[in-house]
Amino acid sequence: MIKNNDQYSDDRIRKILIIRFSSIGDIVLTNPILKIVGEKYKNATVNYITKNKFRSLVEFHPTINKVISIEDYFSLTQLRNAIQKAKYDLIIDLHNSMRSNLITFGLKNVKRYKKHKIQRYFLTKFKMKIGKFIHVTQKYLEAIDIKEKINSFQIFLPSDAIISEKLRSEFEQLKKSKKVLGISVGASKPSKMFPIHKLIDIINTIGSDFDGIVFFGNGELEDKLTKTVIDRINFKSINLCSKLTISELMLFIKELDIYIGNDSGIAHIAAGNGVNTIAFFGQTVSEYGFTPIGNVEIIEPEIELSCRPCGHLGHDNCPKKHHYCMETMSSEKIVNKIKKFIK
Repeated sequence: MIKNNDQYSDDRIRKILIIRFSSIGDIVLTNPILKIVGEKYKNATVNYITKNKFRSLVEFHPTINKVISIEDYFSLTQLRNAIQKAKYDLIIDLHNSMRSNLITFGLKNVKRYKKHKIQRYFLTKFKMKIGKFIHVTQKYLEAIDIKEKINSFQIFLPSDAIISEKLRSEFEQLKKSKKVLGISVGASKPSKMFPIHKLIDIINTIGSDFDGIVFFGNGELEDKLTKTVIDRINFKSINLCSKLTISELMLFIKELDIYIGNDSGIAHIAAGNGVNTIAFFGQTVSEYGFTPIGNVEIIEPEIELSCRPCGHLGHDNCPKKHHYCMETMSSEKIVNKIKKFIK
């Protein structure tokens, strides 16, 4: 983190807009940048534009004055006109997509983070590592001319009063539990998911070490897979899959001692909440720069695979039909990592 904030201070900037539309993990990873923006531009009002469903990931951060939802505007043209009318002294584009470029086209003082797409393409297509690979948080910081490495950060949460009455008893139960394990079986694409049969074996091996086991996730496929796991484990659990808003998810995650799951947004929320996190990276690799930050153990295949990585976004099925990247991960190693966190 920044050792001497004064050297980065800039009192001339009074109004800032930060842009990051999606998705959960990417937005979570803008949180450490928000702190540094607040330190560098001490006198600035800072607004953040994103999709409405993701607003709670940043709206409680003390640096942010206002979160703007892109759904509040009928078109990109209307949104661009609103941004232009607001006369921001600085616009920080942490998405750098066609859409974010369109709404800031021709505006002054726009700084964008560099995705290094060519570097990522050569790694995915030809398995060639060209140049130095850095974490996306470092890329975000370089957009505002700061070169720092982020090792930890804090997600700011809403009051637990927002938790619905139907979930209140589960939440209070978790708060009273001494050791709670959180699990998510899903990811953005099936190819990024850890095999269900291996996960079941792991839970049945270490489940007795915990007072509670909680399942998180969202969507029809994840609901189905979660129920399959619960039916085949030997321990009582709480199934919160598809039952939580993002605000509620953040609060429930905070009560965990350990979280295990795939390369997904929930892993980033857990790590950002200070939870001991174990994340499975099969088809994806740390060189992509999107690993969770904090007290995190990244689990990767036990063997070198010529097909890995096969893409950062995921696939509906393993392109090679064998899913070795996940199947070759050592269950014993994962159990040992979990026990290490318990100690």
